[in-house]
Amino acid sequence: MSGISTRGLTWLISSWSKEWLVRFHLIDRQARWIPVWRLSPQ
Repeated sequence: MSGISTRGLTWLISSWSKEWLVRFHLIDRQARWIPVWRLSPQ
């Protein structure tokens, strides 16, 4: 089963991790690391 190539998978993971690093960086700058579970609706 080679539906998803390794290159595509690594790109997906790297772009996803970069997106979350940017989000946590913005959270750190704006709200001083407010917990994520407080930001998400329950």
